[in-house]
Amino acid sequence: MTYDKNIVDFLDIRIFKRGDTLHTTLYSKPTDKNSILCASSCHSPNLKKALPTSQFKRVARNNLTEELRDLQMTEMENKFCRRRYHKKALKDISEVAIEMTQRELLYGLKSKQMKEKLTFTTTYTKGKEGIAGTLKKNWNLLTTDRDLPFKKMQPPRIGYCRAASLKDYLIETDPRECNSKDTWLKTKPGCFGCLGCTTCGGLTTGCDSAWLMLETLARIEQAVLRNSLFLGRIYDTMHAQLLVEHLTLRCMMRINKYLRKAHFTTASHEDISFTDYGDVPGHYDIINWIQSDIPGKLDPNKVGSFNSLAPVGKQLNVNDSAIVWSPKSKTIPKSVCNEICAHGYRKVPWKEYPVCCYGCVPCAEGEISNTTDAETCIKCPEDRWPNDKRTLCIRKTVEFLSFEDTLGIFLTSVSIFSSIVTITVLGIFIRHHTTPVVKANNQNLSYTLLLSLMLSFLCSLLFIGRPVQVSCLLRQAAFGIIFTVSVSSVLAKSVTVAIAFNATKPDSKIKKWVGSRVSIHLVLVCSLGQTMICTLWLALYPPYPDYDTHSYIEKIILECNEGSVTAFYLVIGYIGFLSIVSFIVAFLVRKLPASFNEAQMITFSMLVFCSVWISFIPAYLSTKGKFIVAVEIFAILASSAGLLGCIFIPKCYIILFKSEFNTRVHMLSTH
Repeated sequence: MTYDKNIVDFLDIRIFKRGDTLHTTLYSKPTDKNSILCASSCHSPNLKKALPTSQFKRVARNNLTEELRDLQMTEMENKFCRRRYHKKALKDISEVAIEMTQRELLYGLKSKQMKEKLTFTTTYTKGKEGIAGTLKKNWNLLTTDRDLPFKKMQPPRIGYCRAASLKDYLIETDPRECNSKDTWLKTKPGCFGCLGCTTCGGLTTGCDSAWLMLETLARIEQAVLRNSLFLGRIYDTMHAQLLVEHLTLRCMMRINKYLRKAHFTTASHEDISFTDYGDVPGHYDIINWIQSDIPGKLDPNKVGSFNSLAPVGKQLNVNDSAIVWSPKSKTIPKSVCNEICAHGYRKVPWKEYPVCCYGCVPCAEGEISNTTDAETCIKCPEDRWPNDKRTLCIRKTVEFLSFEDTLGIFLTSVSIFSSIVTITVLGIFIRHHTTPVVKANNQNLSYTLLLSLMLSFLCSLLFIGRPVQVSCLLRQAAFGIIFTVSVSSVLAKSVTVAIAFNATKPDSKIKKWVGSRVSIHLVLVCSLGQTMICTLWLALYPPYPDYDTHSYIEKIILECNEGSVTAFYLVIGYIGFLSIVSFIVAFLVRKLPASFNEAQMITFSMLVFCSVWISFIPAYLSTKGKFIVAVEIFAILASSAGLLGCIFIPKCYIILFKSEFNTRVHMLSTH
């Protein structure tokens, strides 16, 4: 611990010795943050004005040397500037504090208005305390009368003293000079006597200050009758209190008895009495103060009344139409700086404004507010969405690609029609199986391809309708395996053509592969690979019915969750790989003798097939809702129709309409 013999710190003062003189300055602990109220706070303006005034006076009062005073004045000014106080106002306050004398800083300035106050001093009693409070509270009403000498005076000062007697005297008015011309209180000789109290005999001499106040009230009452009944309440209250004061002074032992019996009529012919419980039946006027044409003056406007003696429910009467809120309007003014936020909106605070000022913004997507001035919006459940006004959560519509939809009916019709066409082509081939055109195209592969194409058209129906567990499990697996059989059959056809024409060359080593066994084995092997992929998919990550609430705000999309996106694209990729291989093989054998070669038609069909599925991927990823299913169905139908149309329709045309070309002689002669 360290100390200095020349410095003493006490509270916020530091006393130090410089030469032979003691000096003082402000002191603050190292841990003191000296936090100052921010100028933008919602406190009273008078408080925020008085705060820098008191602090600058504190600096000037506790620094006797100009050097330390100016230094700490600058520091104090910087502290207030950091709290956003106006720099010019701070400068003016600091200059006033510097110009004040040390006595003024210690004891303060005496207000000039103090000289204009009417001063009373009296011995303290409980009754006089009520008189003083009533007089001060309603002083502004008394100053509105021009005939009373209170217009330029401040509220009176009531002083209490302790004395041996019960008589009270005014400081500025001698009770013995009641007839003096210098006082406005022109009373008669002897002032007032007792009001007839039979117990104490009344006052016969002297001039009690209570009765001097009563004489003052007599003058006030005349002004009351000329102005407003509301001022009469002041007189009635003080009159009753003075009467009780008299009874208290002379009849202390029986105060409760006489208080209950106090009964008098005012100059305004209003009866005043007390109940057994000491209550006064209240009758009050409701006054609306209106800005007068004379600056600084307010005119009273009676807009209603309250009568405690009236029946319950009829005690308070207010005439709303008589209320004047401003000289130019009778409408109720708004006490906020913005409109109330309606339903469907929420409050947003404005920066650099008080907390009572805010903006209104609509609730976000999926949220509502059903109260005014809502702080936050309420999020709707997943199965509901807001109405247009965002005031209510309504149930979402359930959507899926059904057989009743226009799109569903169209795709179903195309699927069934295409399968019928495929069956018809298969029937034509079976009926004309002995013709050269059918024999030259490997009958078994043709029948296998036609059956797989027919199933491909029909499997698209699994994608239409409400998703259920069975349809979700079967549709992708059935599509993958059936399409693999179709593409494998096309690949086998291309390989068969290549083997057949290359085996005719001398010393060819591939003569042993000529026959149907190669094509059948190729179809089985390729289909087995896809079957294994689909089996693992269904076993590990089986698809299941699901719903989508995010694609559309107002809809719930029923769909099949594929379980594993990787497995789905692996199935598509496997089919794509086989189609590319088939396209390459068909392209390589496209220049073989045309009479026995269908490689050109296979090449074109696989070109259509690949184009459809390549365009399917971006379309599938960019589509949402039930249209995802429609895109996949379209890809299945388009690619299957491409294979059917490019490979089999030309042969059917020759079989049905160009039978002269369907002869062995014609085909050999062409070769």
